[in-house]
Amino acid sequence: MVETVKKRSVLPIVGLVILLVGVAAFIVGVIMWKVGGVDQYLKTESFSIKDQPMDGINNLEISIGAAELIVNKGGEKLEVIGENLPENEYAYGTQEGKFYIKRKNFVNFIFPSIVGLLTDKNTDPMVTITVPDKLYNKVKIDIGAGKATVEGLTASDVGFNIGAGELNAKDMKVTEKLDIDVGTGKSSFENFDCNKVKIDSGVGKLDFSGSVYGGLEADCGIGQVDITLFGLSSDYDIDAESGIGNVNINRNASGRGSIPVDIEGGIGEVNLTFKENK
Repeated sequence: MVETVKKRSVLPIVGLVILLVGVAAFIVGVIMWKVGGVDQYLKTESFSIKDQPMDGINNLEISIGAAELIVNKGGEKLEVIGENLPENEYAYGTQEGKFYIKRKNFVNFIFPSIVGLLTDKNTDPMVTITVPDKLYNKVKIDIGAGKATVEGLTASDVGFNIGAGELNAKDMKVTEKLDIDVGTGKSSFENFDCNKVKIDSGVGKLDFSGSVYGGLEADCGIGQVDITLFGLSSDYDIDAESGIGNVNINRNASGRGSIPVDIEGGIGEVNLTFKENK
């Protein structure tokens, strides 16, 4: 006779652990509120930079943490507007041919938003940057957990580093190399004109469309990556490998060209499509 020993349910234990963690978090929160002075995180400031000359400024470095960011091209001078920003948490200026704006403390961007939800205060930080329409040497944009829109820039080298945020970039020209590093979240790169492109995608969803003349390299992780290249598939020399996931190639012509396309798929899905006309 075979006896089956019934296993004890772990649900009550899990529930107790969750309850204890919740109580501990509540106690810590009360201590921070009373002793740490939460009011300091509710202090915000706004600023504006207008008519900033850009002579000799050929590099842009932007790091905005959890704020919302808008970058576009405009007149002959730089304009920056910051709204609802944590007080004394932004550093900005020009240095050695570069304009930079960055957050000093990432935590102080996340916490005001949480407190704002609890206290019904508008603490959503936002930065709007308008730059002259010219060729920049390097453009580096670092996005943490915020939302960003970047449009119409032209540069030799462009780097996007996206953590858990959302990015919509379009109508950009990159004469040397475009480097995209995406963690989670959703990112869209629409109508790009590039020499070389390197994509390193993690968990989220990434869409890329554009012209590539010097080659494309994509390392795709768990999420979904959709790549649309302008032209015929016969213009490209495609080398693709897949892990557990799928790499789907939708060709629109036979033959093999000279522009290298190297795709390494992971657990997720990669779709490579070709579009003859933009």
